[in-house]
Amino acid sequence: MAEDKKNPSNILYVEHHCLKTMSLATRISELVVGSCTQAGYQEGSGATARVNIIAGFYQIDSNSVLLVDTYNHCIRMLDRTTNTTSVLAGKCAVVAGYNDGGFQNAEFNTPFKIISYGDHYFISDYGNLVIRKLQLDTQEISTFVNVTEKPNALLLSLDGEYVFFSWFKGVGRVNLRTKEVVFITSPDKRYHGFRDGPTERAVFERVEEMVYLSESLILMTDVRNNVLRLLNMLTNSVSTICNRGNRTITGTIETCELNFPRSLLVLKDRNQVLIGSLFHMGYVNITGMSLHGPEKLK
Repeated sequence: MAEDKKNPSNILYVEHHCLKTMSLATRISELVVGSCTQAGYQEGSGATARVNIIAGFYQIDSNSVLLVDTYNHCIRMLDRTTNTTSVLAGKCAVVAGYNDGGFQNAEFNTPFKIISYGDHYFISDYGNLVIRKLQLDTQEISTFVNVTEKPNALLLSLDGEYVFFSWFKGVGRVNLRTKEVVFITSPDKRYHGFRDGPTERAVFERVEEMVYLSESLILMTDVRNNVLRLLNMLTNSVSTICNRGNRTITGTIETCELNFPRSLLVLKDRNQVLIGSLFHMGYVNITGMSLHGPEKLK
């Protein structure tokens, strides 16, 4: 999820195989591109375009959006003036591969998230176990670093020195200067499941989104555990928000229930965090940390 640069009072979010914009005031959504019920590959405008799964996107400006079409193994460009898609990098709807070089020759294997850093972008290339670099000025894709595990979410550190990445069992980080890879949680890479406590003992079941709540707190979706996890960089510990194994977004922070939480968006002007779940959207009040919802997507 992200605040919609074209419609500042709206948010952009993914629903299955489509991208939507939703008014925070009315909670009414409108289709931007794709079909929410039908996956595929087709360039086009609005509902005529087909994508597979948009795992990540990045708004360059109010008129240009980079779409990570995960299971079509490519990066696509969305023109918000016409809501028209086009291939940017990779070979859409072709068997997954791994190749650096110019946009037309580049190949991906299940790309997942995209973030901006300086004059280029980082992409988590899940199937190739690497973080790739996309440069619009030179129209090139290159490999930034091999993280040795399948990366999902990406988050730039506030000081710009690291990129945090998630993987199936937890969270790691890459030093942007030295390219050193450190596994913050489950450093022995032996366990996955559910466990809070010191970072070196904490384990997860697939983190798909990470956001900063403060300089030292990172909030994460733990999708298969149906919870949110909180990484405290000051105490080097992990704790849990919401109960495990429940099905809707409702209740207090102690009793809230989540069903496959996948996306997060911090609304600092409201002191809230929006939570995108499988079929619902709710929000956490950062001040007081109480949970509200559910809101059925319209």
